[in-house]
Amino acid sequence: MVYIVENNGVYGLTKGQFSATSDKGAKSKRGVENSDEAIDLVGMALQLGATFVARSFSVTRVNWCR
Repeated sequence: MVYIVENNGVYGLTKGQFSATSDKGAKSKRGVENSDEAIDLVGMALQLGATFVARSFSVTRVNWCR
């Protein structure tokens, strides 16, 4: 089974509502601070027994060419 998660940290169609992976203390465009702890998707996958977990950032272009 393969899961691919794309995460940008916000729900784009909800006018800046924080997602479950938004950092605690992050501020929205309206200045509201996120008071909830973020869910660590990599940590959760490992706790659930995943045998391979990878993570990348889209700005790291060198990773696109592998």
